[in-house]
Amino acid sequence: MNGEPKADGTVSTTAFGTVNLGRRASSKNCPLNGALDDVSIFDRGLSSDEIGQLYNGEAVAEGLVLSWEFVRKMGLLVLILQEMAMMVRWLVTPPVR
Repeated sequence: MNGEPKADGTVSTTAFGTVNLGRRASSKNCPLNGALDDVSIFDRGLSSDEIGQLYNGEAVAEGLVLSWEFVRKMGLLVLILQEMAMMVRWLVTPPVR
């Protein structure tokens, strides 16, 4: 968190079809009280140095699967999947206060 690793270890998972960003998968009543700016998914764990690079705005390319840049524009949230040159638009929900 904030450029520093908080834990390490092995995580066992099963295949899934949906990734939820900004809310719990089990409830639409628990939205993120904050903002997502950029989201990247890697196929491996990152080193402390790589976490620091990302925190400082530097790129880490090895193992990068997808990278999303969120841009607010004209009342819409535009999701840009940079690696796939695909654009999806969602309506923006107001922030939780």
